[in-house]
Amino acid sequence: MSKHEGRIKEILSEILSLDVSQINSETNIDNTPSWDSLNYMRILTTLEAEFKVVFEPEEAIFMIGFDDIVSTMDDKLG
Repeated sequence: MSKHEGRIKEILSEILSLDVSQINSETNIDNTPSWDSLNYMRILTTLEAEFKVVFEPEEAIFMIGFDDIVSTMDDKLG
């Protein structure tokens, strides 16, 4: 488990209006109706503000699921 996973789940929960227990490795843009383009941008900007990082476009386009986000954050934050 990533040390950032819990906070990432909380952020996704708040933005996507899901219970934290509903967010798992299968949660992604294709199977989560509330994960629309606006909420996608909200997720990215909230993560950037919360963790004080900046996503390059090449990173952001692959951040379309919970596991993708956790992996990208682990790469950025170590």
